[in-house]
Amino acid sequence: MAHSPVIHMHPMPVQRRQSIRPTLCFKARHMIRNHFNPGSLPLGLVSRTVFLGIYFFFSIVQAQAETGITVRVINQNGDPVQDAVLETRERVFPETLPRGSAEMDQIDRQFVPFVLPVMVGTQVQFPNRDNIRHHVYSFSNPKPFELKLYSGRSAPPVTFEKHGVVVLGCNIHDHMIGYIYISRAPFAQTAADGLANLPYKDRKWTVWHPWIVGGQPIEKVIADAADRKGVVEIEIALDLPVQQSTKKSLLERRFKRKTPD
Repeated sequence: MAHSPVIHMHPMPVQRRQSIRPTLCFKARHMIRNHFNPGSLPLGLVSRTVFLGIYFFFSIVQAQAETGITVRVINQNGDPVQDAVLETRERVFPETLPRGSAEMDQIDRQFVPFVLPVMVGTQVQFPNRDNIRHHVYSFSNPKPFELKLYSGRSAPPVTFEKHGVVVLGCNIHDHMIGYIYISRAPFAQTAADGLANLPYKDRKWTVWHPWIVGGQPIEKVIADAADRKGVVEIEIALDLPVQQSTKKSLLERRFKRKTPD
């Protein structure tokens, strides 16, 4: 009679099971020590974290020190002035600062925006969004140029390399006028409420507007600029355009009464 083979069962050694946890703990400690101990690696995680923390701390301090000034530009009547451009006189753009691009649109037979301030060296596109062609040109000294009749975005960009003001016109539509202010220093532009946030607490600024008396930027000094808080008012004199609704005819002026349309 054949005998079945005998299979001997041996229990797993207890010490092998118990050694698993200490091994994992050793590996975990090893990883933590390598990644989080500043002395274990030249640029460990903690070292980088500390470095970035110090960097951002001083960046915040620097930003707070360089917080600018809020100004409101008004005209001689006390009304807010939109599209005034303020340029600092105490610093200029670094030559290594990358130059960007901008757009001066043509919408409903108008240049949009009315005033476009840009950095020296900026490329400006002149997209025509009307369903008619325009012929954009300028005779201004900083950048005489001409974009002959075109539509859409077919016109090449124009680079403005010199500081100053460029007056734009359309050879087809005489009423179309726009302005490009080419700045060599940090600037700000006023909104409809006359407010602008100057990027620095500099004392000397120039202010320009298309209707400014004399046509040239004027210098304004902000007293105690470094300690200024709140809104600083700056007044400029403008040659205000005459509104058709307020212009009186010769007959009206003679009889001092309103004439029928």
